[in-house]
Amino acid sequence: MNVSRSSSHRKGPPARTTAKQGSSLHLHPAIQDVLFCVGILILILFVYRGYIVEGKIDVPPDTVSQGAPIDRFVAEFEASGDGTPLWYPHIFSGMPFQASGSYQSLQYSFETLFMTILPDSLYVALHGRFFFHLLLGAISMYFLGRAVSLSRGASFIAAISFAFTTHLMATQHANRFICFSHIPLIFLAAYRLFERRHWGYAALLAGAFGSQLSAYHPQIAFYTALLIGCYAVYTVSMDLYEKRPLAPVLTSLGLFVAAIAVGVAMAAVLVLPMQEYTQFSARSLSVEGSSVNVAFATSWSFPPIEILTFIIPSFAGFGGETYWGAMPFTDFPNYLGVVVVLLAVLALVLQRNRITVFLGIAALLALLIAFGKYAPPVSYVMLHIVPFFGKFRAPVMMLILLQFAFALLAGFGAHALVQRIADHKASLTRLVKPLIITSGGLLALTLLLALSGSAFQSFMNGVYDQADIAHGGRQAIISDVNIRAQIDTMRFEMFINDLLKTALFLCAAAGAVLLFVGRKIGPTLFLTIIGGLAAVDLLIVTAKVVHPEFVPGRVESYYAGRENAIVQTMLQDPEPFRILPIDELSSNEYGYFGLSSIGGYHAAKLGIYQELMENVGFNSFSVLNMLNTKYLISRQRISGALLIPVIESEQGNLYRNAAVQPRAFLVDSVKVVSDKNAIFQEMKGPSFNPAQYALLEKPITARLGPKTGSTAQIVTHTPHRIDVSVNAIAPCLLVLSEVYYPAGWTATVDGQPAEIHKTNYVLRSVVVPAGQHTVVFRFEPDSFATGHLLSRIASGLVLLTLLGAGGWRLRPLLWHR
Repeated sequence: MNVSRSSSHRKGPPARTTAKQGSSLHLHPAIQDVLFCVGILILILFVYRGYIVEGKIDVPPDTVSQGAPIDRFVAEFEASGDGTPLWYPHIFSGMPFQASGSYQSLQYSFETLFMTILPDSLYVALHGRFFFHLLLGAISMYFLGRAVSLSRGASFIAAISFAFTTHLMATQHANRFICFSHIPLIFLAAYRLFERRHWGYAALLAGAFGSQLSAYHPQIAFYTALLIGCYAVYTVSMDLYEKRPLAPVLTSLGLFVAAIAVGVAMAAVLVLPMQEYTQFSARSLSVEGSSVNVAFATSWSFPPIEILTFIIPSFAGFGGETYWGAMPFTDFPNYLGVVVVLLAVLALVLQRNRITVFLGIAALLALLIAFGKYAPPVSYVMLHIVPFFGKFRAPVMMLILLQFAFALLAGFGAHALVQRIADHKASLTRLVKPLIITSGGLLALTLLLALSGSAFQSFMNGVYDQADIAHGGRQAIISDVNIRAQIDTMRFEMFINDLLKTALFLCAAAGAVLLFVGRKIGPTLFLTIIGGLAAVDLLIVTAKVVHPEFVPGRVESYYAGRENAIVQTMLQDPEPFRILPIDELSSNEYGYFGLSSIGGYHAAKLGIYQELMENVGFNSFSVLNMLNTKYLISRQRISGALLIPVIESEQGNLYRNAAVQPRAFLVDSVKVVSDKNAIFQEMKGPSFNPAQYALLEKPITARLGPKTGSTAQIVTHTPHRIDVSVNAIAPCLLVLSEVYYPAGWTATVDGQPAEIHKTNYVLRSVVVPAGQHTVVFRFEPDSFATGHLLSRIASGLVLLTLLGAGGWRLRPLLWHR
């Protein structure tokens, strides 16, 4: 049955005009599309030439400090043949690995496809994670433009406006970059699905959304789901308002819902463990009884004044130390491009149809949501009514939807200008005069400010200083007058230079529009000029954020320098133990050597561990002892009755904790305390001794006897399995100094299931009867096994459906005699 329909009866995207709008070449349409895609490829190769041609790399600090330890752990784990690493033991005394988003060991995505097709060496040489996904995003944007009836030239402008937006190009977070790059393809599939109601587009939507989810940046995937969900509601509402037949509308909606469900199933191997982990993570913690941590969820709100950075990138500094805005910090501005903004505004004025109206509404809503705490009514609705929104801490990231909308609107704007001239509509002359006045006025203002001497600079310096004073995190800058003066000068010079650039590009774009409206140049030349201006405008800013360096072996050389006598000494200790790097508590780097820390860094650590750190801390030796903290590392020399100096030198100092508890130990007494605040007070008290008794939140039925003469010895210790040999003179409680996480950890005593008790708020324990026993702890989360099965089934279904849809479209060629 043919369920496709014509959209000629609805006020939809603009009708495509003649070939004069794009190019005078009389080539087959498919060849023309290929040529435009090749143009996109060439531009991306130009941007990434430092990586691909010159062999340079970009190694951001977190790649060295966080990525390298994880990569080495994964390589060693997979080499051991133990399967997929699901638990990471080297930070915060151990925490879920895949479920927390630390590593995506299994995924069913376009990246998997890229890596399957290409040799590893070529994929790395091409800077594959970024290069191929940027190409995917740009080409998807081009074909989205074609799908909404834009000319090829206008679609090309939309593609480069999206691909080279500063937010995308400046992102060194690979997962965020990959998720962002999926948005055009997801929207294209959703648009086609509602237009054609074909199962092939449903499969494409499922595959694209599942691939985005598999990149594991839940925040961007959630925002994308909001975008296409709103588009579905908008389209269905418009269809019903225009009294379209109900059956086709319900068919579209049903296919859409099914596609999203299958997409989620594709990523179930990540989504199910992640969803399970959410309830245990620090992001689930509430404040004063509220179900939402408002301060956390609005910590990176977009200040309204920084809207000016959409057209003047350095208005609020250019990230880093020059940033003077109200966010905690940022690495780059949210620059849209003045030419892109101009074209987008023209689209909303000249080309009002279903898509442009929706994009305008979506952009406005994204901006209001990005304001966060600066738009309290909107923020309240999002945090308290929209599920899951409060789990994310950076509403400013909603701007990715605005940037996507403006890029596509820029294509509509270019198309509308050409279409109006082709249709001989004279209304454009009314737009030219204010455009010329605005651009000329901005240029004149820029020159006036630049020539005003020190007066305007002094005014701006006052603005900068007040902003720094208001932001406590920049006190270090304020304290040094010379540094403050240098930074203020940098800020002002960047602002004036960018203001001048904006004025010049706006004048150039206005001039191109004037020449075109006056019919001094044709549509092809106009689109070439306006597209070139948009690209150059964006690439000038991009050049400031994409700067690879030739640093071969940077990671290896860095850690070779870190493997000092302190590290080498600890590596010789055969027992399981943890460390406390006093001056580097937030460092993950010791994990590179296989050393486990009670500290570390993770954006979503376990909630109970976060509470322990905040309410008890690591100043008590009782807490250090129960966490199996055998070594303390300090730049300064320290002393204490329980500290035995191992190394004291100018390079650092290593101390051994004489009272450390082993990784597994026995106690014969418990104290039941159900209130967590009472537990914290008990643990901070001088009488707390984890070697003598354990704090439980629920009573146990077993009667414990004296532990004198009893022993507990670890015989097997891997991330997923710990075997303990216990010889108990009387029933005892075996405390394992591993973090309590009920979603996957199980225990057996002599092969029989045993209950794991939450102990000392963050640890786990089991009751062991008198006698010789083997206690086995295993990490086998059902969420991972179930998710893996669902992912394989859904991915196979999507792949077969796409192949079937492709074969169906090619059947005339395949069956042609």
